[in-house]
Amino acid sequence: MQSVGIENQKARLYLNELRARVDQVSGVESTTVATIPPLGNRRSVRCSKVGTLYINNIDRNYFDTMRIPLLRGRTFLPNEQNVLILSDRAASRLWPNEDPLGKEFVTEDGKKRWPVIAIAANAAVNHPGDPDAMEIYHPLTDADLSFAVLLVRTTNRTQAQQSLQQTANSINASVIPNIETMREGMDRRLRNSRTVGFAGLISFAITQRTREIGIRLALGATRWQVMRLGFDRLIPPTAIGIAIGMVAAAALGHALRAELYGLSALDPLTFILTPILFLATALIFSNGPLTRAAKIDPSTSLRHE
Repeated sequence: MQSVGIENQKARLYLNELRARVDQVSGVESTTVATIPPLGNRRSVRCSKVGTLYINNIDRNYFDTMRIPLLRGRTFLPNEQNVLILSDRAASRLWPNEDPLGKEFVTEDGKKRWPVIAIAANAAVNHPGDPDAMEIYHPLTDADLSFAVLLVRTTNRTQAQQSLQQTANSINASVIPNIETMREGMDRRLRNSRTVGFAGLISFAITQRTREIGIRLALGATRWQVMRLGFDRLIPPTAIGIAIGMVAAAALGHALRAELYGLSALDPLTFILTPILFLATALIFSNGPLTRAAKIDPSTSLRHE
C-alpha cells in the first residue's frame, strides 16, 4: 500500500501511526516498509563489476514479512545505517569462494563503502523473469519514505483490503492510498502482453482463412453461417490451450514459490476466473475480424493470397 503526498518526517509519523493501526486489524500477521513493491513497475539499480544489482531500501521487518530466509548474518538494527544485505546470488558473484560477511561493498566511483552484514536467499519478487537477478538491501531512511510502500501479510486479503482503506482514511483523508495484492500485481504485469498477443493471434488465424470464406460465400453460405463456422473452429483450440495453460501454470506456480516468496502457488479464484476470461476474450476479439471477413465481397476474398 503506497501513500502519496507526504514527505520525510511527516511520512514517518504517518507510516508509524498507520502501521500501529494496521497491526491491530484482524487477520494481519505482520507489516514492513520498502521502497520497491513486490511485482511493481518500479526499480532502482546499481551497476557493479558482476552486473546489475537491484536495490531495495527496507526496514528490519522486511525479511520476516516477506518470508525471505536470512542464510547468514543478521537483519538491520534499529536506526542502523551505512550497511547492507546481499542476496545469495549477488554475494557469490561479488566474492566467489569467499566469505562475504564483513567485507565492504564499494561503489564503482569508490566514494561509498558499505559493510555486508548478512546474506539473504534469492527472491526475485521484483523481476521474476530474470533468473540471474541480484538483490541488494539498504536500511530505510526518512528520505525514502515519500515513495515507500507498506507491505502487509494477511490471512484474508479481501477483508484486509477493506480494513486498510478505512484505516488509512481515518488517519488522513487527504492521503489516498493505492492498495494492491501481490496476485493483482502479477496479473497487471502480464495482462497487457497477454491480451495484445491473444488478439493478434486470433486476427491472424481469421485472415489466413479469407480465401476459404470467399469460397463459402460464393457457394451460397450466409454471413451468419460463415461467422458460426469461424467460432466453431476458434473456440475448441482456445479451450485446449487454456487447459494446457492452466496445468502449466499450476506446475509453474509451485516452482515459483522458491523465488516469489509470499505468493500462493494456487489461487482457486484465479484458476476459476481465468478460463472464463480467456474464453470471453476469444469471443470478443474474434467477433470483429469475423464480421469484417463475412462482409467482404466473394470475388475479393477469392483473390486473397
